[in-house]
Amino acid sequence: MGPQAQAVVRRLGGLLAEHKKVPKSDIMGWLRARLSFTVLRAVITCLRGYRSLNDKACIREVELAMSEARLGRDQVA
Repeated sequence: MGPQAQAVVRRLGGLLAEHKKVPKSDIMGWLRARLSFTVLRAVITCLRGYRSLNDKACIREVELAMSEARLGRDQVA
């Protein structure tokens, strides 16, 4: 972390420790671990993208339902 990020984490850790009545060292360790996992999750999402349903399979299901209902694309509102 850069100096400004460290200052924010230090301030936030101090406030949380005071509010929760827990030692600051415990809160700082928890906060740093939480931030690390959050950043890691964001990086993985950037690299791999979101996991979503297969869009092609979804489109095929919609087209199948339309053909079974005998609806053309122009008849769907």
